[in-house]
Amino acid sequence: STITQYEYYSPLTPESVRMRDRGAPLIATMPPSALADLAWAFASAGRKASELCASMVAKAVATPILEFTPTSLSRLVWSFVTSWTLEPFTDIQPFLTTAAKHVATYPDGALEPAELSRLSWALGAAGTQSAAAFAHIVSETTRRLDAFPPTLLSDTLFGLSLSVADAGVAAAAADRD
Repeated sequence: STITQYEYYSPLTPESVRMRDRGAPLIATMPPSALADLAWAFASAGRKASELCASMVAKAVATPILEFTPTSLSRLVWSFVTSWTLEPFTDIQPFLTTAAKHVATYPDGALEPAELSRLSWALGAAGTQSAAAFAHIVSETTRRLDAFPPTLLSDTLFGLSLSVADAGVAAAAADRD
């Protein structure tokens, strides 16, 4: 049967409990966009679901990174870091490192302000070491500053401030410009 988001996340019905119990096998069959939507819903709702989150990370690691659109990748990275801060559930750094390497290869203009903001905050908050990814975020943010609403700009700058401990970020950003 098809599972609606309400049924999947609702703690109130016996059917939702049965669906959550079947969650890990369903996650293994999800396309990247659905995986990102599911992770986003859990993280946005502040749900602590360590078993399902670990299944989502395993699926993300097993999925070739090129299958993720910029939106699904940024949502997934943000969701994993947000959920992990609620309840550490597995080692998310291998996926974040792979994602950061991929972010650094996006062509100029490929990431929208919301995606740059999510990636900056999440990679910075997780302590992901990737001077190239942060340099790309700095370059894109600087180039498209007028496109950022204040909230997204604030979140982006906050994420970048968390990455400044990596001395290579400033040098890599200067090399890109």
